[in-house]
Amino acid sequence: SASKPNRRRHYIQVPCLTLQIKETNLQLTAFDQPPFRRRLRLSIRDFAISDHVPSSHFSHLVAYYADEQRGPRPSGSMIFQLLAHEVVTLDDTTVHASPGAAAPEYRVDLCLLPLRLTVDQDVVDFLLKFVQLCTLPGYVEEPQEWLSASFMDGEEA
Repeated sequence: SASKPNRRRHYIQVPCLTLQIKETNLQLTAFDQPPFRRRLRLSIRDFAISDHVPSSHFSHLVAYYADEQRGPRPSGSMIFQLLAHEVVTLDDTTVHASPGAAAPEYRVDLCLLPLRLTVDQDVVDFLLKFVQLCTLPGYVEEPQEWLSASFMDGEEA
C-alpha cells in the first residue's frame, strides 16, 4: 500500500516577542449585601515583554522602570493591580436587571508601577507585519512568507 505524503506545513518558529507574567492573582467575588454586587481583583507581581527581534538593539519592549532617585522597588509591591466593583444603587436592589433598567455602575481602581517602554524601528516593523498578517482572511492556512530567513537575519527584504 502506498503511503500518503506528509502535507503538514513546517514553519520555522523563532520567538520575536515574549510576554512574561509572574505571580498573577485573579479573584471574582459576589456579595449578597449592598453596596456591592460583585468585585473583580486582578494583581500581577511582575510582567515584561522581551524583544527577541534579531536586529533590535534592546532586550525589553516593556519592563518595570527602576528609578535610581527613588531607590529600589518596594518589596512585595505589585506592578499591576485592578480592582473593579459593581455597585448596587438604592433603586437597583434586584440581582437580575430588567430589560428597561439602567446600566450598572462600576468603580474601578487601577495601580500601575512605572514602566519603561523601549521601541526601535525593527520592532515597529515586526508588529506592523504581524498585525497585517493577523487581519488577512484565512491567515492560518496561508504560509508566512514575511517571516523569511532574510528577515530573521536582520536584512531588509
